[in-house]
Amino acid sequence: MINVCRFGYGVLLAVLAAVFVQVATADTILCYQVFGGSRAESMQIMLRPNAIRIEGAALGPRFKWLLYKRTEDVLFAVSPAQKEVLVLDAAGVDYIRRNMRARRVRLQQEMEQMPSWKRKFLESQVGHLLEQREIGAVISHVEMKGDTAWIADVECQVGDIIAAGLQVGALCLASADTLGLANSAFDSYRRMYRLINGLERAMASGASDPEAPAMSELDGVPLFIVLDASGVVQILQRLIQQPLSDDKFEIPASYKQQEPQDLLEQVP
Repeated sequence: MINVCRFGYGVLLAVLAAVFVQVATADTILCYQVFGGSRAESMQIMLRPNAIRIEGAALGPRFKWLLYKRTEDVLFAVSPAQKEVLVLDAAGVDYIRRNMRARRVRLQQEMEQMPSWKRKFLESQVGHLLEQREIGAVISHVEMKGDTAWIADVECQVGDIIAAGLQVGALCLASADTLGLANSAFDSYRRMYRLINGLERAMASGASDPEAPAMSELDGVPLFIVLDASGVVQILQRLIQQPLSDDKFEIPASYKQQEPQDLLEQVP
C-alpha cells in the first residue's frame, strides 16, 4: 500500500497522472484472420476514440485501407497506388443509392426492348444490379443464446444469425467494456459501420450476402463470425492495446480526393 504521508500528495498525484496518461493513450488493435473458400487473409481494425483504421480483408484490389473520423462522420477509402482517397459521408452514400436506383430502372427498361439472347447475356454480366427487389426480405438479425466463449483470451457472448426465420450463421460478441474500449471508441465503430453497411446496400442492393449482420446494429464487436452459405469465417487472433503513431490516422495531403460520382463511373 502506498503511504500517502511518506510520498506526499504531490508525488502521488504525479504517479497517478502518469498511469492515467499511459492508459488513455493506448489504442486498441483487433487482429483477425478471414477465411473464404481456399483463401485466408489478415485484417486489422485499429481503434481510437475518434478515429478507426481498417487494413486487410475484403477491401478489394483498389483500396488498401479505410479511415473513419468520428468528428467529421466521414469514411475515407485510401488507394496508395493511385495516391487517391474516396471520401464518403451520409450524403454521399445517399447520392450513390439514388443514382444506383435510377441506373437500375434505366437498365431494366432498356433490357425489356432487347432480343432475348442479348438480354440473357446482359443479365449474366450485370444481373446483380437488378436485385433491388430482394432487399428487406433478406436482412438478418442476431439472437443471443446466453452461452459464453473465449476467443484469443477474450470473453464473448454466442449468438445465431437469423434470416427469413432460418439460422444462416453464428457469431460471438464482446462488449466494449470487455475489449477496454471507451464509449466514444465504440460509438465511432458503430458510426463507421453505418456508412459501410449503407454503402454495401446502395451498391449491391440485395446482391450482397444476406447472411451478414449489420455491424452497426450489434451491441458489441464480433470476435468470431461464420456465414453458412458463403463459408466465410472471421476470427480474432490477437487483441493488442498499445499506442499507435498519429500518421496511421492521417491521409497524405498529396492524395487526390475522389467523390461518390467517381466511384459510380467505375460501376458497369
